[in-house]
Amino acid sequence: MKKLFLLFFGLLISCNTAGDFNITNQWFRPAVKGMNTALYFTIDNNTNQTDTLFSVKSNIAGMVQIHETFEKNRLKGMRAIEYVAVKPHTKIYFKPGGLHVMVMNLKNDYKKNSSAEFELYFKKKGLVKIKAVAKE
Repeated sequence: MKKLFLLFFGLLISCNTAGDFNITNQWFRPAVKGMNTALYFTIDNNTNQTDTLFSVKSNIAGMVQIHETFEKNRLKGMRAIEYVAVKPHTKIYFKPGGLHVMVMNLKNDYKKNSSAEFELYFKKKGLVKIKAVAKE
């Protein structure tokens, strides 16, 4: 019986995906109708599995894309990327000058302290809805 219990306990631990998966510090830059802005946040993956952010959506803009900032020949630019893998027990920072979400062709003005909702789609976690506040 003791061996059976130890075997069960071992299997339970090996299958454990316990831990939190959180989105924090979400904000975007204020912008006017028709212009673009960027969404920033932190993904904190305290689980035992890699998860992948593959899409972000919002009804506040005509188009929303995951972007990265890169440097080539001493020139900086940004480009759309298909996904961001978030390894177990790591944080990924979406911040100015790095990873970010481009929110293009805004449908309304977004002044400082106004808010907007976004939907983040992950391979394992699924849909995560967040609210972000406009700040400078």
